[in-house]
Amino acid sequence: MKPAMVGDDMDLTAIPALAEGAIYRTLDNEAVILNVDDGHYYVLNETATAIWNLCNGRRSLQDIAALLCGEYDVSPESARASVIRLMSDLVQVHLVVLNRPADA
Repeated sequence: MKPAMVGDDMDLTAIPALAEGAIYRTLDNEAVILNVDDGHYYVLNETATAIWNLCNGRRSLQDIAALLCGEYDVSPESARASVIRLMSDLVQVHLVVLNRPADA
């Protein structure tokens, strides 16, 4: 798969996958993540943890946003904005990689 665009122009068909250097545990509905490449720890709140747990390398960003709509009763626009914002942050710190769908 080819890398997908990051930032405001993020392609919602991009498929996020956890980076190889990311080790995590979920505690009290929050994810604690270690980037083994740089030794930094990150903590995600409940909503961000839900998004993180959906990044399985098979679902698109659009799919993840749609699942959030049902789980948290938020608008599609709000869900998409949350997913894009979190993915941008996680890609920047090398915890997630975004790939284009195989048919793109």
